[in-house]
Amino acid sequence: MAFRDDRDALRAKAEAARREAEELQSELAEAKAALAAQTAKDVRDERELERLRAQVERLGGPPRQPKAHPNRPMYIALGVGLVVAIGAGTALFARGDKAAVDRVPVGGVPPAEQHIAGGPEASPAPVQPSVVRLPGIVVRSDGASQLAGRGCIVEATLTEGPAIRSVSVYCDGLLYEPGQSSGTGMTLRDSSVVEATSDPGAWRYRLSYQDTGERTGPRPQVRLDSARHALRVWRESEDPFDLEIFVDEWSSVRRGEALSSGEERFAPLDPVRRVARSSERDADCELSIDPWIAGHDLNCRVVLRCGDELVYGEALSGMCACTSADGRILQAEDGSTTAEDGDPAVVVDLDAGTLELSDVVQGDAVAESFQLSVPTDERCALEGRWEGAYTYQGTTYPGLSLDSGNMTVRGAAGGGWMNSVHSRAVCGENAALLTAIDRNYAGTFGPGFQTFVALQVETDDSFWFRRIER
Repeated sequence: MAFRDDRDALRAKAEAARREAEELQSELAEAKAALAAQTAKDVRDERELERLRAQVERLGGPPRQPKAHPNRPMYIALGVGLVVAIGAGTALFARGDKAAVDRVPVGGVPPAEQHIAGGPEASPAPVQPSVVRLPGIVVRSDGASQLAGRGCIVEATLTEGPAIRSVSVYCDGLLYEPGQSSGTGMTLRDSSVVEATSDPGAWRYRLSYQDTGERTGPRPQVRLDSARHALRVWRESEDPFDLEIFVDEWSSVRRGEALSSGEERFAPLDPVRRVARSSERDADCELSIDPWIAGHDLNCRVVLRCGDELVYGEALSGMCACTSADGRILQAEDGSTTAEDGDPAVVVDLDAGTLELSDVVQGDAVAESFQLSVPTDERCALEGRWEGAYTYQGTTYPGLSLDSGNMTVRGAAGGGWMNSVHSRAVCGENAALLTAIDRNYAGTFGPGFQTFVALQVETDDSFWFRRIER
């Protein structure tokens, strides 16, 4: 138990630093909102001045110069100052992030407009907005119906940049969407996106999004940071609740043209899922190993989750060096302790079925061993009852269900269709292939095998399921 106790003490300090950083992030978002409002006012003022200048010139008077706005630099300085402060706060609780993390560019900020001499050139056709999904599992549920252990889906609509147009969260039905009323109060929104690919034309996304601020309406507050596997949804007004949701770092696949420069590529590794058991813990844990951005010695990310506790891979840690054969991961290793890089040392040997954690805490060596096994077919198969939504030719139909091998899609007007389906799961790689009539869908399970997100092999149609009961 020494390993767990010492890690709990360190985690408490990290949590305090994380909350401080969240407060600074909210202040930064407020400054950004104020700056955006001021910029919009400047544009309106410039237009009004141009109109008045033209009117004066028609009347024969001298043109007037536009008035400067001395308060704009104040907002900019405030924003810059808060960025510096957040950087310092983040360093307190993520000081051990691998250097590779810091080198990944964050999207969502469009480039400055460029004017080319000689007249405008023909612009390429804009990329149509696309929906990607991020699966998760509730790890803590306060003040609401008991949702701990249930699956959730984040749907994000992306546009060029890439940028987030909207976000919806589904747990026990629709939990959050931007169109819900916030009542009176203040709303602060901010978002960013990272795009990466393993195959040309197939893209996945790491998402950051927040909609926070005191409010009286029913719309909950949301803070999503998939790089930290973290989603929090909460409401403090009527019918208060607070959910913490563990989400995957990268979204489901989107096909088509890149939404950014398309330069980031994953290491050519197949994902891994294993059940992890320790004699020091009553319940099973879940190990995931996923490819990370190529070009670094640390080419994979290892996450070990035991219920609501991230034993390894919390915050932005968990980067390891994976060895492989034909894309199949054989071992993952991080030989540095918390004092050196912010997380314990770990050695994963998939052939031997072992995981060894070790660290040095206050001068004492601590360790914990786990036995690994492939999840059983019963755990990862698409059996039992599932509910979700189906996207066909750009339109999403929420009435999707799978029960006893029959898939039913209900249309908006009450019609629909039902077909028997066949599925084949590869539990150790977190994947499954589902066939309905002549349509094949390749998909992946979310954390805890409580969700399933799939894309049709022949087209861009897609669907997601959330497990209701086994």
